[in-house]
Amino acid sequence: MSIDYFLPTDMIPLVALCLDDLASLFQTISLSDELCFSRMPSSDETIAADHMTCSDTSLPVDSSNLVIKALNLMRAKTNIKQYFRVHLNKIVPAQGSSHCNDASKFLYYDVILIESAGLGGGSGNAATAMHAFNRLCGHPCSAAQLREWSAEIGSDISFFFSSGTAYCTGRGEVVRPLPALPLSDDVVVHIFKPR
Repeated sequence: MSIDYFLPTDMIPLVALCLDDLASLFQTISLSDELCFSRMPSSDETIAADHMTCSDTSLPVDSSNLVIKALNLMRAKTNIKQYFRVHLNKIVPAQGSSHCNDASKFLYYDVILIESAGLGGGSGNAATAMHAFNRLCGHPCSAAQLREWSAEIGSDISFFFSSGTAYCTGRGEVVRPLPALPLSDDVVVHIFKPR
């Protein structure tokens, strides 16, 4: 999950304040979802779409989901026609990592999610899908390409290819990595979603 610390608008040189221009300090924290990816048989020419399921039936699992958009983007950019079964287990907060028996066929990830809360849940899941595609298809692209391509489907997805703390500008797609914020056991973080 990311927390956005917005700077006062008088610090941002804008002709007109609009939602597309921001200057934020993003920091990951330990709220997460669990995603499991498995390759579908590439020799089966009847398979022409990913199959996604989700523990939260209110979330879409079709092409409107950023996970599916990310997998479609990766296929378009790499010309690799690999499809996946994906299961999104919505966990807030995460209870720990899951592991697969055969890591060459499956990948499990803990990623963030508070859907539509502006905390980066869908974006983190999309970045995870891009990383899983790249890993399960033999690393056909670089980390720099993943960051660059991610901006095509979401403004802040590229943040999730950083080391966890970053200064983000533009729409959130311009990411300058920073050292981790100095947090200790004395620091309490409160997360709010305005109505």
